[in-house]
Amino acid sequence: MELKGRIAVEDLMAAQWVHVRPRRSLAVVGILLLGLVVFAMADSFFGRRQSWTDPMNWILPGILAYLAFNVFVWVPRRVRRSYSQRKDLHHDISMVVTSAGIASRSEQGNSMKPWSDYLKWKEGKSVFLLYLSDQMFQMVPKRFFAAQEDIDAFRSVVRQSIGPDKSTTIA
Repeated sequence: MELKGRIAVEDLMAAQWVHVRPRRSLAVVGILLLGLVVFAMADSFFGRRQSWTDPMNWILPGILAYLAFNVFVWVPRRVRRSYSQRKDLHHDISMVVTSAGIASRSEQGNSMKPWSDYLKWKEGKSVFLLYLSDQMFQMVPKRFFAAQEDIDAFRSVVRQSIGPDKSTTIA
């Protein structure tokens, strides 16, 4: 199976979100904690201790604003900057998937990664991540595939060669 394309900033952004996405159990805990924080904020502003001037009432909203800023402003900015710095991503790439591994070819050179080099993999709505270490992955955008059947065939090869998907949700 041969895949061709050029990595776009959207692919890098999708890969970042798939990479940081927690397992389903941690996501459920995170949602419950967020609900608890919202309840605590409502209680501090409208509950027994109504005081708009108390600095303690602004700690939780400040933390949420900081997290929202990171998620919606800082991370996308960092990914766009990283993409502009990575000149190797701005060239066409050709990947050949075989039973031995994945061979990649671009203007910069060639590489062959045997399946044994990969530790795990994750799948998102628009990208596959094949991990070489906990923090380093090879990205395979789904738009590089000609048809849905090719995506399904790739998923089967990856599952057989690396093991089951380490994520339980698709983002």
